[in-house]
Amino acid sequence: MLRNTLESFSAATSLFEERVVIPLVLIVGVFLVLITFFITGAIYKSRSHEMSMSDEEKRIREEAKNCMTYKGTPETADLTERLPRSAVLDGAECEVEEREACAESAADGKKCDRPVNLDEPGIIILYKTHKSEAISVQKEVIKKLLRERIDEVTLPVGLVGSFYDYTLEFSTRDLRDQFGGIEIERVNISTKLQSLGLSCRIVPDEKNDKHTAIRISGVPSCDFDEKLYFFLIHPDYRKEMPMEGEKKDEVTSFSQYPKGYVHAKPFLINPDPRSLWDDKPVADYEGYENDDNVAQGTTVPGLPLEIIAASVRGRSHAHVGKPRDDCFYMEFDEATGWNYVAVADGAGSAKFSRKGSEIACKTVIKSLRESLGIEATEAIFSNKRTSLRRWQTEYLKHRGVPDPFWENEFVDETQLGNIFHKAVYDAHKAIEREATVRPASLKDYHTTLLCAAFRFLEDLNAYLIASYWVGDGGAALFANHSDAIPPWNVMVLGKPDGGEFAGQTRFLTMPSEIFPDAIRKRLRFSFCDNIDAMLLVTDGITDPFFPSEAAVGDAKRWEEFYRDKLKNGCEEECNGCPILDSAAATPQQKAESLKTWLGFWSKGNHDDRTVLIVKPRDNF
Repeated sequence: MLRNTLESFSAATSLFEERVVIPLVLIVGVFLVLITFFITGAIYKSRSHEMSMSDEEKRIREEAKNCMTYKGTPETADLTERLPRSAVLDGAECEVEEREACAESAADGKKCDRPVNLDEPGIIILYKTHKSEAISVQKEVIKKLLRERIDEVTLPVGLVGSFYDYTLEFSTRDLRDQFGGIEIERVNISTKLQSLGLSCRIVPDEKNDKHTAIRISGVPSCDFDEKLYFFLIHPDYRKEMPMEGEKKDEVTSFSQYPKGYVHAKPFLINPDPRSLWDDKPVADYEGYENDDNVAQGTTVPGLPLEIIAASVRGRSHAHVGKPRDDCFYMEFDEATGWNYVAVADGAGSAKFSRKGSEIACKTVIKSLRESLGIEATEAIFSNKRTSLRRWQTEYLKHRGVPDPFWENEFVDETQLGNIFHKAVYDAHKAIEREATVRPASLKDYHTTLLCAAFRFLEDLNAYLIASYWVGDGGAALFANHSDAIPPWNVMVLGKPDGGEFAGQTRFLTMPSEIFPDAIRKRLRFSFCDNIDAMLLVTDGITDPFFPSEAAVGDAKRWEEFYRDKLKNGCEEECNGCPILDSAAATPQQKAESLKTWLGFWSKGNHDDRTVLIVKPRDNF
């Protein structure tokens, strides 16, 4: 029975293969053959059509295709419906607002003839050759030579707010040899280029007085980073261009332009670097708040002097929302006649240096004032055995010689030197206590310090100036004999302090700076007949105006800085007015002008800036 069943199943399978599988395989095979045939025919038809077109037909069709605005993709668009083949072969122009493909081909140095588009940043140039009989037959040669000339050009990079001036000469040697050179008849610039603040005019050749060049000039008002198109109008179309006037000069407008050869060159106007800086508010002062910019001006009680001071947050701080780290402070003691000034620069890398600079300025002056009371002052000047008294005697001997100064450094038995030593030590310890209370590292409060105490000595009819300087920045004293005329005699009140490595400095907060020997070498005691100026500045000032440590120690550089930049300076930032010499201005008004001036631009120098000036009153 099993055997019969297997035989029946085998017969059924054979019948299925004969009636179903074999016909199905034949049908699939025929279908694949037909598909292959149709694909092959389509490819052949396309290639046959392409082979039947001339090279000129292919070029015109491709140019028309590039100039077309598609609703879909170029592959799916039907060119024959939108631009008939006859129109393509006749060289019909594509009427579209923008021709990016044509412009790009021009940028690559390829030939491109099209109407001028005044919305593009371009210069329209109408030219002629001196051998007019060659125009019709040599048009392509002229265009080729002009294209090669523009290919050689690299347009200079401009800067917003700075004068741009570039002259492009068109009459090359080949053009002169073959066509007697070319002459520019008319030139104009597109509206977009005018909006940049640039103009273009024809200029003569220096040798033959022919108008063979154009000059692009002006003060760019905004940045620009696109292609600049040169529209060179073909001589064949010269009669189509409306001419206005007889002079070969810039024509402000033409009613219409014919088509011309287009060539594009990269053109870059960089933005004003100042506009790239942000002015971000400080998000978190972390308990040590201060003002971004401050100014203070006041008269010195009982003396013909005034003090002008200002401090501003640097661009590098404002750009990232960091607070100002510089500080200045001043106090006067009418009872003793002592006057105190201080300037400090908190280290930019120290987290709480703004507090360190503030503590340094206020504490050193507080300590000096407490130590230089009435009794201490009388003792200093009455004790004939002190070094200070001996210096007074030496000063009287030197009065009348060309150098109006008498200077000496710290001497152990000098009482005034001991008082300064204590004041510097107190400032260091005050910062140390603040770091302990916070708690924080002492390095987080790193700061420099420049300070001075000055007093008028009636018995000598002269000033005594005691000063201390640690770190970068600088201090200088300007003086003359009473009957002298500038230039001033200048004394630098210390030595530049660059630290162990380049870019480093020393700080008051370094433990090694409070030892007696370290403080002693930084003290200066000076006498002078009068104070024409005393300057204390941070490195935000010395870096741009004193480019080296040697320059900071150069008295001549200090004289030039004070005379040219502060006393007689007519800076744009101060509306063209001298900063300090204004008899009608109050000390506070002068300080506000000084604060404005501190916003000056100096490439690569964007730190906080602080200046404190002691100077004669204008109306005393």
